[in-house]
Amino acid sequence: MLLIIFFVLLLDSKVVLQPGVIVQLPEAPFTEGSRSELIAVVLSAGASQEIVFFDDERFLVRQEEQLRSLGQAFAVRAREYPDAILVIQADRRVPHGTVMNIINLALDVGIKKVNVAERPL
Repeated sequence: MLLIIFFVLLLDSKVVLQPGVIVQLPEAPFTEGSRSELIAVVLSAGASQEIVFFDDERFLVRQEEQLRSLGQAFAVRAREYPDAILVIQADRRVPHGTVMNIINLALDVGIKKVNVAERPL
């Protein structure tokens, strides 16, 4: 499944993760990348909410209880894969502050490295 997602990324900027959910990664001239067992997908759900998909679960970023649950999910996976890099695939419409909050949450629970995905130009 993961291989299919990465293959689609190479062909098009839109990736279908769930029926009706499309991620449009921002473009950048970088070609380096990393392989990871930890992938978080962040989507904008309008001006007032963002959604994170991680380990087949949905978390609403602006609900404190769900944000704590996301941190716990990160912590569990970090214990399973202590050297893994978290890759954040954020839709280009997600505010920068939201991405930074997720990065900080991951670092706070023990994930040592975080990368933000982009689509090559």
